[in-house]
Amino acid sequence: MQQFTLKAILGVFVALSGPEINANDCPVKHMSTTVFDVSPASELELVGDVLYILGSKYATIDISNLNDPKLIQASLNPSEIGLIADAVVAGERWVYVAGTAGLGLLDGHDPENLQPVVAYSGLNSFVINGNRAYGVSDTTSSFVTFDMQDPALPQVLWKYSLPSTIYAIAPMAAFDSRYVLAKVLATSYGINLDAYDLIEPSNPVILSTVKLPTTWIGQVMMASVVGRTAYCVYDDGYANVRPVLVYDMGDVSKPKLIQEYSPPSTVSGLYFGVSKDILVQDLVNGYVFCTINADGSLKTKAKVTLGTNGNGLSTFAVRGDTVFALRKDGLRIYVGGECSADLDCSYGLDINDFIAFHTAFVFYDSAADCDEDGTLTIDDFVCFQTAFSAGC
Repeated sequence: MQQFTLKAILGVFVALSGPEINANDCPVKHMSTTVFDVSPASELELVGDVLYILGSKYATIDISNLNDPKLIQASLNPSEIGLIADAVVAGERWVYVAGTAGLGLLDGHDPENLQPVVAYSGLNSFVINGNRAYGVSDTTSSFVTFDMQDPALPQVLWKYSLPSTIYAIAPMAAFDSRYVLAKVLATSYGINLDAYDLIEPSNPVILSTVKLPTTWIGQVMMASVVGRTAYCVYDDGYANVRPVLVYDMGDVSKPKLIQEYSPPSTVSGLYFGVSKDILVQDLVNGYVFCTINADGSLKTKAKVTLGTNGNGLSTFAVRGDTVFALRKDGLRIYVGGECSADLDCSYGLDINDFIAFHTAFVFYDSAADCDEDGTLTIDDFVCFQTAFSAGC
């Protein structure tokens, strides 16, 4: 009884003196807006503390201070690359860009210079999968495999001319060092998302076709894969219903639909990105943070409204819980989503988070249930310490 009384007194003291507990349901915070003259831009990629804005020209931004991003360099694209249509980050250093005249490379050790590495006409999409990469050229109607064993010097490994039954193809995601999801426009049956086995580059094999539900019309707009889960955004053809279909790709020959995730109303979800959380983005009205459940399905975490002033998003990049959103009125930086140790919603970790955790634990508040097992035990202390050490 005496122990309980001391615990209660301690709890009251901590509660009165400590920070407010938010049970990890922190609102999304707008950190800064900075205008850079780099429009129009089609891609935003992030390596370390350098953000690359890519399109008709390119710029490198120092984002080490989220409240005050700095322009490092803004330049015209080399003529050997042309207009940039796609970009991919590889590892902690490299960014590859696919342009109308060829493949280019940005080195994180020298972020001011965009270097041409492979001349290839009409590249409009590019994905990396282990030591290989795949691109498509509209100009030559070819599917191209690149050898990426030397990341600074990609080589064309194989060029596969598209069969007459395929009008166009665009690789969207790659996984397991051999599989590629690609949007295929066929001359006979419309647009589908095909899964290719490309372990032998000279002989692409279609393993499966992810088709729209029979009640829908439209096409897949983009896809991404996390582990063996594929997230596909579909356009219904009317620009107002763009849900995310979640597929289990454990058996690539038989994709299994896990979930049809519908974003909150007014968020059409044309563009999205996957990090620790997944973001479903609208061009005008806003975007949502979603947490990824254990089975790969999605759950809405928070919604950000950007307004309908014509300054909608054009593209964005994600690093953990930070969103770099490129709008017509500038680069906006938001922090939000889920950080299990940030109990006081300060968007950083400090002693106040320890106080908030102990306060919640003393009062049996679910905010202290770090391991989410429905009970408060010593395991929650271990879980919180681990999350705090990992940072946000």
